[in-house]
Amino acid sequence: MVADSEVDLLGAAVSYGWQATDEEAPGEEVVNVGVADEAEDTVVIDVDEVRGWLSHAGRAVPVAAALNVWNLATDVAYSRGWVRSDRGYWADRAYDKLFAANVPWALGLAAYRPRWTSQELTALRRIEGEAVGLLRTTFTGV
Repeated sequence: MVADSEVDLLGAAVSYGWQATDEEAPGEEVVNVGVADEAEDTVVIDVDEVRGWLSHAGRAVPVAAALNVWNLATDVAYSRGWVRSDRGYWADRAYDKLFAANVPWALGLAAYRPRWTSQELTALRRIEGEAVGLLRTTFTGV
């Protein structure tokens, strides 16, 4: 289900008779979406920032948006039974750098600023381009 806002999504859930539960499914984290004005529960994924980066070769990699778009596209593909070509030596290196830049503390670092090789950037551009296309097709039908 796709909605323009969290409020619209909650309204759709109510119309389907879906109810939130406090029980966690095995291996899943419960996210509280019961109150629409709690900004920490809403994640904005800026696909346009990634599209802008793809259109301008010299621009710095938008590490937060790139990681979010990559992860969302992977989730969407998985939920639809599609296979993505986002793995391999250079792709894995690019993903690891995006991850480290976004959550350096998970790797025991205070901060991390990636230095990209041309091979990593080539892989990242291919994967992000495919991710943007997948999301556009899925959510707009275009």
